[in-house]
Amino acid sequence: MPQSGRIALLFSVTLWSQNTTELFKKRVRPVLATQCQTCHNAKVQTAGVE
Repeated sequence: MPQSGRIALLFSVTLWSQNTTELFKKRVRPVLATQCQTCHNAKVQTAGVE
């Protein structure tokens, strides 16, 4: 793979990583916080899967 192809691939992976992190922070984390943390947290552990 030519050097320019490697740089483009690295840039794409970096952007993807940043986008998925932002997606998690904005969309997934709030759902987990409201729907899951009451039963699955450091103090309360249900079903023994933690």
